[in-house]
Amino acid sequence: MNKYDDMYKKFSDSTTDNNLYDENDWQVGSVETRDTLQDFENSRKSWNECKSRTEGELSGFKYLCFSGVQIKKGDIRRAMTVVDFGELRVVLDFDAKFF
Repeated sequence: MNKYDDMYKKFSDSTTDNNLYDENDWQVGSVETRDTLQDFENSRKSWNECKSRTEGELSGFKYLCFSGVQIKKGDIRRAMTVVDFGELRVVLDFDAKFF
């Protein structure tokens, strides 16, 4: 158990599909990062494609969602949601439209 588990669970419980985080683990692909939300905003300018961008807040946690993301030509297009948990962000292989 890490110090973010309670925050992760609180965020997950606020989503429509409140099974995103269970038993101290994300149920979708995820990675923790120190990159800020602004860092993601800046880096998307260099991505090959990003069909849409939305932002929001759930349970006090800000997030950015990018849909139809293709980092470089030839990569599979996918959605990713970046959630700000204070000292770190979690990037989820999940589209926020399902929140």
